[in-house]
Amino acid sequence: MTKKYLSLFIIILLFGNPVSSQPMEYDPDLWLPDTVFVALGNTIELYNNNVAFIRLNDGSLSFTWTHEKGYSDSEKFYWTANQPGNVKLKITCFHLGERVDSASTILKVVNKTDIVSKNLLSLGNSLTAGGYQYQIPQILTDLNFVVNAIGTQGTTYKHEGYPGWFFQTFLGTSSPFYILNTINFKEYIENNNLQNPDIIRISLGINDCFGTTPIDNITENATKLIDTISRDYPNSLIIIALPTLCESTGSGWIASYGDLSNFEPYILRVRELWKRLYNKYSFGKYKTNIQVSCDGLAIDRENGYPSDNGIHPNATGHSQLIRGFSNTLNYYANKFFTDINDTVFNDNPFKIFPNPLSDNFEISFTNAYPEKINIFNGSGQLVLTQEVTDDRVIINTNNLAPGFYICNMKIGNRYYSQKILKLR
Repeated sequence: MTKKYLSLFIIILLFGNPVSSQPMEYDPDLWLPDTVFVALGNTIELYNNNVAFIRLNDGSLSFTWTHEKGYSDSEKFYWTANQPGNVKLKITCFHLGERVDSASTILKVVNKTDIVSKNLLSLGNSLTAGGYQYQIPQILTDLNFVVNAIGTQGTTYKHEGYPGWFFQTFLGTSSPFYILNTINFKEYIENNNLQNPDIIRISLGINDCFGTTPIDNITENATKLIDTISRDYPNSLIIIALPTLCESTGSGWIASYGDLSNFEPYILRVRELWKRLYNKYSFGKYKTNIQVSCDGLAIDRENGYPSDNGIHPNATGHSQLIRGFSNTLNYYANKFFTDINDTVFNDNPFKIFPNPLSDNFEISFTNAYPEKINIFNGSGQLVLTQEVTDDRVIINTNNLAPGFYICNMKIGNRYYSQKILKLR
């Protein structure tokens, strides 16, 4: 060995590898939903600093996206979807070059749904009250059907958004739903001569997470609000929008709040709320008419905010965050509002036939099959349960009245729902 290489060898022995000698001081906690929905022709952007928790000014982390379609750079994955199907996505986090965490999801690209116009009621906070002028035009661009915004607030686009509001505020005496000493959502709709809401968007949680209210209490208040609305309008599609984080530079936060003492705690609380809401409500786990959209993952936290505001996005940011909702709405609008067999559209691991049906119908499974199948009526009531012991099951519906029903089942770790129509 020459003196040159011997000296290098001695240096390595003495000092070791500088990458591995500096352990990660916190958990970047990568998180992605099981599935991210995109309508054909729409753009999807997933930013690293939404997927991961990154401490302010931490330059030790880097990220790599692995994907079959689309593009990625040092900040994000992005793609304007040009073909339907499922795309596997994976993001890997490195600390000073060493792998420390990863997360995966399925990007589900589906055709845009063609249906008649639907009434949309949005409940929210200042992001709804101040950002709807940017959000609704983006929704209309992303969809092939018209949404008619309803509510008692706003001018050009109606909504039910109030600056500073919590989940709990909509359940209190100042709520527009507080009528004759009780919360009555149906009475609110009727008293204000509003059209029945086909779609209800609940976009709250930002103000809840700003303080010290326990996350358990926040999710409990969310459930109370969701239950109140779902009870009065069980045939409405309810989509819970996961809230945004905040701008990522810290300068906007300081301009708004004076210091950074609550900056990282707020981010961590929002991320925990994401997981709680998603785990409870996504894929119809809670009720078949309730779903989740991952709005907070899709916003550029540097360029999507003004330099002097820590929480409220600019026009670009509002357009970005609402894509999570519009793409999710496109997917579930087909499942919820159309009467056709949508197994091909949804790429479900089963087939239902015939649909529409008169008496019995059959479900055949591609690979694994569920332990049981639950059938709910249009009011969300469980009307029939069928155990499954094979990859083919016949279900007798002679005791069911004509009308629409929802088949609900769990295969592996995923929940699936499909609408069926009984003719007689």
